[in-house]
Parts: sequence; C-alpha cells; structure tokens
Amino acid sequence: MANFYTIIDTLKNHLDSDAIVNTVTTGDIFQVDLGKQTIFPIAHIMVNSAVFEANVIRFNISLLAMDIVD
Repeated sequence: MANFYTIIDTLKNHLDSDAIVNTVTTGDIFQVDLGKQTIFPIAHIMVNSAVFEANVIRFNISLLAMDIVD
C-alpha cells in the first residue's frame, strides 16, 4: 500500500510545484466542486486499477488537466 501513496504523492508534489496548476485533487471527480471558478486550472488524479503481478504492482492512473474556456 505504501507504493500507492508514493505514486500519488510524487504526482501531487510535481503538479503542486507547477506554476500553471492552481489546484490538485485526487479521488472521485464527482466529489470535486467544479462550480468554484477559483480552483481552475485544476489537475485531478484518478487511480483506475491496480494489478498485482509477480514482483510488481501495475497501476492504471488517469490525470485530468482542466481549465475554464470562455
């Protein structure tokens, strides 16, 4: 389980340090209040699945980058 948090924390830290991204969220996209215009541009991390193989855990991760377009 530590591998999961290492991956998420690494992605989150990288996105937090990016000047273009204002907010970084994880989990269910429907739990994020997308009505707030102050959170954009936003990056959202979703872990779709994890497959346990011999000595490897393979994660399927989606990264959504969103902004408001007029």
